[in-house]
Amino acid sequence: SILLDWHRNRNVGWQGDWLDDLSRDDYLRLYTILLSRYEHNPVLKMAGTFNEYKGMDSGFWKQEMELIVSSLETRFPDRFSWVIGCPQWSGNCHDMDWSHLNFSDRVYIDIHKDQWSHVIDQGYEQDWEYSFPKNRTNVILGEWGWKSELPEQVVWASQFVQWLSKNNISNSCFWVSVTNSGDTNGLWKECRDFEESKYQLLQQFWNNTIPRQTYL
Repeated sequence: SILLDWHRNRNVGWQGDWLDDLSRDDYLRLYTILLSRYEHNPVLKMAGTFNEYKGMDSGFWKQEMELIVSSLETRFPDRFSWVIGCPQWSGNCHDMDWSHLNFSDRVYIDIHKDQWSHVIDQGYEQDWEYSFPKNRTNVILGEWGWKSELPEQVVWASQFVQWLSKNNISNSCFWVSVTNSGDTNGLWKECRDFEESKYQLLQQFWNNTIPRQTYL
């Protein structure tokens, strides 16, 4: 199954922000063209609206994303599940809630977490308790990972897996499989050396959670 991620607006090597070099109308037009191409392919299950909104204005973001997903849902009724990121590079979903939408059972909140960012002074668990949405029924941990060669990140990952298991949060996309991310260094190095320690912790996570969906 595929979750289609709208990662950035330009074909460049860095992450821009929402509607950089693109109008809202152009965004909807282009995404409609793309989704129309694969509309009848059953492998495509979910569509993400925008990967990482850099801003901190949750009120603006809620209104903007409601407009986007409502427009796309009108064009593709009952076809896709919608995955919506959050402010602060998708690191803070505290105020995100689209439960009032009549298709809210197919709206998922996408939060991203790693050790080197999104941490507040009070500690890891306080950050997770605050930044995850209040209603965690439809949550996808869209990006998460750590560097196994850094002991403090290994501690973070172990504690995070325990917290996710305790809160029955199981939908997740590990970042990343191959070494094309400076954030986590991936599971494979140059597609040769496998990071067994990462895999063991991921296996612990999978064994301790009960998936609500079979998408991921």
